Amino acid sequence: LGLANIRLLHRSILDVDPSLGVFDYIIAHGVFSWVPEAVQEKIFEFCRRQLTWLGIAFVSYNTHPGWLLRGMLRDMMLDHTRRFEDSRQQIEQARALIQFLADEVPTKDNAYGMLLARELEDMRKWGDSYLRHESLEDVNEPLYFHQFVARANAHGLRYLGESEFHTMLVGNLSSTASARLGLLATDQIDMEQYMDFVRNRTFRQTLLCHSEVSLDRSVKAARLDDLHVASPLEPKNPRMDLESDETEQFIHGPSGHVVTVHQAALKAALLILSEIWPQSLPFRELGALALERSSGRGRSAASEQPTDLLGELLLRSYAKNLVVLYVHPPRVTAS
Repeated sequence: LGLANIRLLHRSILDVDPSLGVFDYIIAHGVFSWVPEAVQEKIFEFCRRQLTWLGIAFVSYNTHPGWLLRGMLRDMMLDHTRRFEDSRQQIEQARALIQFLADEVPTKDNAYGMLLARELEDMRKWGDSYLRHESLEDVNEPLYFHQFVARANAHGLRYLGESEFHTMLVGNLSSTASARLGLLATDQIDMEQYMDFVRNRTFRQTLLCHSEVSLDRSVKAARLDDLHVASPLEPKNPRMDLESDETEQFIHGPSGHVVTVHQAALKAALLILSEIWPQSLPFRELGALALERSSGRGRSAASEQPTDLLGELLLRSYAKNLVVLYVHPPRVTAS
């Protein structure tokens, strides 16, 4: 690609030393659960020693309780494929075992069969490399979220959040689950662990930072001022009236989630984003264009600025994974 500002080094994680320097970001994706404990400790050690003061480490790993069932299936595959030396044969035989279990374990009035059915359905869709990585690697040691955080803390690292913001919000669960977890959880780590129990979570993409860094976890609309916004939400009525406050709906195709708005400027903003997707716009520019397109209509009874209302709407949508926010937006071409 002609890139002159990168270096590719092929070496063992155990051989990484301070000579590499310090980094704003360190990414360990698809590594942590699949290496022995000594290498896992080295990853924590490297992140602590070689992150800049405000640096962020991204570490992905398999989690319980979701991996308890998958781990059982992995053990079955390892037992079945150990008699085959060729990796191609191992993958074929692992798939054969998946199909055998799907065909022969009854699901009617059978809790074991019902649990297996969904996992086996997902596994049949895995590509060969992914199947080998998850089920046939020598090491795959999932752990509970609180165990991961405790080990990170021991190395002077603290939990910052998840790379997928919407997974952190208890409000995305049912109202009864949110209320009960609010009573059960004593802190954020507790809350995250309980949400894993509710969701039967199998995988996390966790962000870590130095323990001494002071964090402001408040999420306010003002934080959007320097960001770009994109959204795949599609209008149910593309010819909606943008000069009235008549209620309109926007639909998120992949999830089926519906966003309902009535303020003219907010309707205009979502309509603009739908027209340019997957391109993005700076938040302030989007607000100005929406106000212009809605003929200046957009103030609420409380005399709030349209950009304030828009910021709140976009944050709510971002919390449900319906909006994408960028610091540095990718360049895209619309076909």
